[in-house]
Amino acid sequence: MKNNTINPLTNDPEILKIIKAARNQDYTALEGIFINLRDKKTGFHAATILAYNRETGAIKFLKPYILGIDKDISDSNRRIRDRIKGILNSEGIDLDRPYKNTVAKGFIMGGHTDFALEWIEKGADVNIAVSIAAKQGNNKLVTLLLDNYKASIWAAVASAAECEHEELVNSLLARGVDISTAISGAARGGHRNLTHRLLEQAKNEDNYEYALNKAVREAAGYEHKELAEWLIEEYKANPLEALNGAIWNKSFNFATYLISNYKILPEKISASYNDDLKSYFKKKKYNIYSFLSGITDNELRKAYIHHTAAILDISPDKLSNNFSSILKTMEDMEDQKLSFNDAYVYYVEKKYIACGISTPLGDYVASFYKVYTANAPITTEGIVIPSEILNKIAHFYIEHPKLNHNDKSNKQKYPPLSESGINKVIDLWLSRINEVCFAKIKAQASELALLITTAYNDSFPAVIINSVNGIHNPVTSFRDKLTEEKSDGRGNQI
Repeated sequence: MKNNTINPLTNDPEILKIIKAARNQDYTALEGIFINLRDKKTGFHAATILAYNRETGAIKFLKPYILGIDKDISDSNRRIRDRIKGILNSEGIDLDRPYKNTVAKGFIMGGHTDFALEWIEKGADVNIAVSIAAKQGNNKLVTLLLDNYKASIWAAVASAAECEHEELVNSLLARGVDISTAISGAARGGHRNLTHRLLEQAKNEDNYEYALNKAVREAAGYEHKELAEWLIEEYKANPLEALNGAIWNKSFNFATYLISNYKILPEKISASYNDDLKSYFKKKKYNIYSFLSGITDNELRKAYIHHTAAILDISPDKLSNNFSSILKTMEDMEDQKLSFNDAYVYYVEKKYIACGISTPLGDYVASFYKVYTANAPITTEGIVIPSEILNKIAHFYIEHPKLNHNDKSNKQKYPPLSESGINKVIDLWLSRINEVCFAKIKAQASELALLITTAYNDSFPAVIINSVNGIHNPVTSFRDKLTEEKSDGRGNQI
């Protein structure tokens, strides 16, 4: 179920650091944080919390960092910037509005109406403000914003219904607002009783079917499974509308559940929603296989394989064969209880290794191997590699995105793996290293390192050489692996 409530509190260490630095007016700390900031939402969230606590001094101090204003800008450049900003403002474009909105939001959530109104006067969006006030159930502020600031009554009733403030919903409906908007909000919040009451109230209205379709789309889009099914069974809502809502709001796991449960054929999906599916599939290749794996009916799955291939303009046979291979990987390792995520990554890595193609994990393995072998302990049986390096490799799958070979981020990232999945993928690379080392068991350490990076014409540039200690201790250690392999005559070959 997707979260559709608002909460200013957080345990995010990065946001807490921003708040602390703003409170202490620590320029150095803030500059260091914002240089490496994950995204702008982090800074905005910090401003919301400060406003929630009515900390106006810290908010003022934080503002230039959130807006990216250069404090050291020259007077001439500042005049140019202010002139451009003035032109945009005259055309109704306020570059600071997102910041103003987030501060006003915090004041409303904290119950500081005086400051909230002040920031609305400064340019915060009154419709966003009334929506937040309605979600808080703040009847007085909602009425004030509607009467004195021309706020949207539709935004108010949808938000009030979403958070189940029935008294406020009733008062807004009495003003003449369309009931379908309230029904949509109630369904988005997953509130069955309120949705039921509003639907019964709307049964004799001309837009009843429209309101019902909106309700089931919202319920499915926010993954309120029981409510969506109840609307389909009790009110005969169209399952296709539920599927449309799930796809539109990117609830793809729930979409596959609806497809399987209500036998929805792919040709029923309209062009606009196919575009949403196409965008989702192109974002990550894994998404294609994950979506297909969620369809439990075999005949339906075949239909969706052909449908997916058509909208992506790829070979349906190739897509079908790849998907079957991933499922077979799961079946072959059933005793190890691999998830679909695990099987997918294992399949891709194994396929690339078999083809002699370097993978991001291969680059990662090689980078640690080369760094370690410079001073590696050598025994009469070969090089001894400690479990620390294995833990670093495991760290790649837990924390690090999949990379292109030019060390730039790749949108096609691997999904998260279980511990069993990490172990299995690392076993692939243990076997690879053993195969390479066994070919020249008597070689020196430097030659072994060179061999690993050049075997099968692979190119293994060092991707990451930062030390990461003790990340994933439960993974089988190199020493244990080597002990196991002594029985097959290879000895301590790494």
